[in-house]
Amino acid sequence: MSDGEAAAFLAGERTLTCATTGTRGWPHLMPLWYVLRSPAPGDSGPRLWSWTYAASQKVRNLERDARATLQVEAGEEYQ
Repeated sequence: MSDGEAAAFLAGERTLTCATTGTRGWPHLMPLWYVLRSPAPGDSGPRLWSWTYAASQKVRNLERDARATLQVEAGEEYQ
């Protein structure tokens, strides 16, 4: 996808899945709503912004291990 195509795709969706690593090493996946923000100076494309409670499991996981994977999924049927 070009930057423009990616921005258009992300602007048309609202939910992402955030995957972090739990205390026992298992993946912890949670859906989050997001908004698309304008790029910061020097960035090549828009930013995804989301919010969650500081006491949530995903935040505790990220405090322990800052790695995460985000997935934005589209579609309503699997054929």
